[in-house]
Amino acid sequence: MGLFDNLKNVLGGKKDDFIAGATRAPSQVLKENGVDPSGLKFAFGADGTVTVSGEVRREADKASINKLLLTIPGIKQVKQELSVAKVTGKAAAETASAAAAESTDHPPAAESTSPAASPTSNTYTVQPGDTLWKIAKQFYGEGNQYLKIFEANKGLLKDPDHIFPGQELVIPEKSD
Repeated sequence: MGLFDNLKNVLGGKKDDFIAGATRAPSQVLKENGVDPSGLKFAFGADGTVTVSGEVRREADKASINKLLLTIPGIKQVKQELSVAKVTGKAAAETASAAAAESTDHPPAAESTSPAASPTSNTYTVQPGDTLWKIAKQFYGEGNQYLKIFEANKGLLKDPDHIFPGQELVIPEKSD
């Protein structure tokens, strides 16, 4: 059974529809949005779950992969088994240069070595195991304030129960 057969089973439709481009393959969607899919493997479940495994170039690609794959009709959940490729030599220098250029466009993220960000931070980078409830409890002292964070990040989040490591969230000021 090939990739198009798997897509047909997961998304429904005829194999020829996928070949003709009626529905784009996950690797095509990623490539069109600047994520290199060459080191990735996709496994499709009958329940609409896609498991993505392999290596990505940057940590930020992990969040992008989730977001992009969930835009494909029929994909309901994305499970990741991804690692970030270690870069050396010239590639490391290019990556550092690109990161420096990006940092001038975006505010700095929370330190990745510490999942806790200062309560005065304006942004927070989601860590593995985080929930909006947990983040709200950390910043506001009350988990039930999670909707405040969700509302401030509606452009990034579609559902308060679906956040992913690497996403950078805006944390509104604590109101007394």
